[in-house]
Amino acid sequence: MQYDIVATGNHYEVTLTDTENGATQLTTVFDNTDSQRGVATVGGAPAGYIGIQSYPNSPVAFRDIWIN
Repeated sequence: MQYDIVATGNHYEVTLTDTENGATQLTTVFDNTDSQRGVATVGGAPAGYIGIQSYPNSPVAFRDIWIN
C-alpha cells in the first residue's frame, strides 16, 4: 500500500494506492479550521515540524518522502 498525503495551506487530502493492482482511493479530505492546531513553538516563537506516526510492536517503513 502507498499513501499520498497532500497538504495545501490548511487543506489536507490522503489517497491510498494498492501497489499490487494500482487501484487508488481518496480516503480523507480535511480542512483545518483551528488556527492553533498543529502550530509548534520553541521558546514562544513559531517553529515548523513534520510528525510521522507509528505504533509500538507494529512494523512500519517509510520511503520516498517528499516535501515541496
